[in-house]
Amino acid sequence: VRAVLLDPSCSGSGMRHSDTSYDPERLKHLSAFQKRCLKHALSFPNVRRVTYSTCSVYREENEDVVIEVLKEFGSDFKLIPCIPKWERRGLMDCEGLTKEQSKCLLRVDPEKDLIGGFFVACFQRKKKKRKRLSKKRREKKRRRLLLDE
Repeated sequence: VRAVLLDPSCSGSGMRHSDTSYDPERLKHLSAFQKRCLKHALSFPNVRRVTYSTCSVYREENEDVVIEVLKEFGSDFKLIPCIPKWERRGLMDCEGLTKEQSKCLLRVDPEKDLIGGFFVACFQRKKKKRKRLSKKRREKKRRRLLLDE
């Protein structure tokens, strides 16, 4: 598995015709489930990109999930911009996210955009830096290659 599109169960608060009132207890359970799902997706050893989306407008299911997951996976993954030309980005006042990270997130506001609201975050695995061989080891490797010819 190299790429995952994760769209877990959510409150549906971004749906224009839904009657989803703000329920902190329900959001607590939903966000815990969403965090578990996202952590699982990021734990696949060969996964390079994970896209997380919800049809929610609530911070608890969006930025807060991303913040919590980055605490554990931030050394291996970074946020990358999704649909860079889209105007509305992640919330800028979130403790735990830099402004650059918030700019990578995408939000759709049902009132302003006249479509269902949703959120998207794209995680990309960071490239591991290769250790540079010492001059002595490079020479030894070159000799071995020459001998094999």
